[in-house]
Amino acid sequence: MKTIDLHVHSNVSDGSFSPSEVAALAFEAGLSAFALTDHDCTDGCHEAARAAARINALIGEQSLKNHGNGKPGAEETARFLEFVPAVEISAGYNDSDIHILGYYIDPDDLRLNAALSLTRKRRFERNIKMIKNFTDRGIDISYDELTFGNPDTIITRGHFSRLLIEKGYAKDRYESFEKYLNKDTEFFVKREYIGIGETVSLIHQAGGLAFLAHPLLYRLSEDGVRMLASEFKKCGGDGIEAIYSSNTGEDGAYVRSLADEFSLLISGGTDFHGKSKPDLKIGSGHGEMSIPYELLEKIKEHTGVKR
Repeated sequence: MKTIDLHVHSNVSDGSFSPSEVAALAFEAGLSAFALTDHDCTDGCHEAARAAARINALIGEQSLKNHGNGKPGAEETARFLEFVPAVEISAGYNDSDIHILGYYIDPDDLRLNAALSLTRKRRFERNIKMIKNFTDRGIDISYDELTFGNPDTIITRGHFSRLLIEKGYAKDRYESFEKYLNKDTEFFVKREYIGIGETVSLIHQAGGLAFLAHPLLYRLSEDGVRMLASEFKKCGGDGIEAIYSSNTGEDGAYVRSLADEFSLLISGGTDFHGKSKPDLKIGSGHGEMSIPYELLEKIKEHTGVKR
């Protein structure tokens, strides 16, 4: 069965591998397609696309060589790697934020990138204030340290988490968020977000489809999740992430029921970040995930994208 991963991060945002390395990891994991969904930024899409093209060129060369040697040809043995240009955008909802995935967006779309630039500016200003909150309370953190040697990276709370763990202020990601990074802590600074409707509109006019990311991570009740899905659909949303690395028990089935109720497409992804989430593997999450390629085929049908 052909499998995919439609939720992957690189070091353009808060992942630890470059877009090229992510493409190589996706192929090594046996995937037939992956989407680069960096936070509020499309800058890694071109590099990832070029890396996937190089991989496919090598596959094609090997297939032709095999065919010339009397071995099975490209149509029988080749497994090409599709790249899906994408983004994960933070949007405001009920005095907090949710994440919206945009698939098959044009990474050079001017309106989208202008909005993402403003979002990154607001994120930067929030991060500077959070750094001050930490240093004022005797916790030694600097902006340079948060970039982890990549000055152009988009700093998220994931970077704060990694640094807090590295410097011994927290033992793991869970403790770092509970103690320092959740919105009810004294270190947290609220950020201004664009709304769900505007986010969906930006994705649509950039040629993409909008999917509600990991709907069960927002600390909402069951009714609250349903209300969010309803609001997302009313704002023009196209799909929902039903297969996700932290799903347990009947979680996936519940999200699929919401997809049925509100006529939403389904996507799936691991939320791979690399070294900052070492227990998550690209394509398989904690080791047992399998996201069928058929989901991507349905998404492509709605975008008009052809293989």
